[in-house]
Amino acid sequence: MISDKLLALRKRKGMSQQEVADAIGVTRQTVSNWELGQGSPALDKAAELARLYDVTLNDLASDEVDVVCSGKGGRTRDLHVLDGLVGKDVTVEL
Repeated sequence: MISDKLLALRKRKGMSQQEVADAIGVTRQTVSNWELGQGSPALDKAAELARLYDVTLNDLASDEVDVVCSGKGGRTRDLHVLDGLVGKDVTVEL
């Protein structure tokens, strides 16, 4: 659910709800409501959150994406792709 992702991403970024609210131009209560599953951000605010948390909008919105991780040097790694391969036979070519 997007509410769980928003909470996890905010904590991973080390920000308070107020800091997030100030960064994207909403109230702290709005951020709290989103994290509690009492509503979802509009598309423009979701895009701002994705930029703030260094993830894609798809990562933020997709129910199929459970893991979002920031890589070294600020690059985003899509670990959810690897998560989808657990228990499957794969060939890795270098």
